[in-house]
Amino acid sequence: GATVVFADADVGTGKTVTVTGSILAGATAGNYTLTQPSGLSADITPADLSLTGAAVTSKVYDATTTAPLDFSAATFVGVQGSDALTLDSSAASGTYADAGIGTAKPVTYSGLSFTGTGAANYDFTAPTLTGDITPAVITVSANNVARPFGDPNPTLVATYTGFVGGEDDSVITGAPVLTTDALRTSPIGTDYIITVQVGTLAAANYTFTPVDATFEVEPGFHFADTDRDNTI
Repeated sequence: GATVVFADADVGTGKTVTVTGSILAGATAGNYTLTQPSGLSADITPADLSLTGAAVTSKVYDATTTAPLDFSAATFVGVQGSDALTLDSSAASGTYADAGIGTAKPVTYSGLSFTGTGAANYDFTAPTLTGDITPAVITVSANNVARPFGDPNPTLVATYTGFVGGEDDSVITGAPVLTTDALRTSPIGTDYIITVQVGTLAAANYTFTPVDATFEVEPGFHFADTDRDNTI
């Protein structure tokens, strides 16, 4: 029937322990007076605390190492008794080791804390977080073309858009394939297409989206011979 208690529930070493309620039993117990044990001490060590539901939001390549953190679904694991803990992620920031694309890339982070009843009595283990960086998209757009009827087709040209972080077409290797159904003898009109295929294009951290363009055949020069006057 003895009760052994600490003065409080907080973590500490050499904390005083009080014993009450010890009794004697047996045929000759009445011949003795019992003094409750005294001078006892013990330690209370921190309880383990972890977090589940923390995540890194996938992002499109932006040439930075910033890792967007998401603690909206995070909950504590290991809270004891009536303790009430609140997670504070307002100052948390995450970082990738590099800016390149990849899946399940390790993320280091800091600035995560928690407050509440008994917060000092826990040994918190921060979760291991990983995230994905997906490729950014470069749009490969053929330039619209207009030429006079009967002229040879000009060299077809494409324009690149979508670079991030100050990058430019110097990160690209290879070339797209541009073709058109407009021939030198094609009738006047705008029903011709310049088709873009990715071809051998490659760029670290990017994918390519082709966008076709319009090829217009315009009226050419017409020569008329009237009374020996040549009129253009």
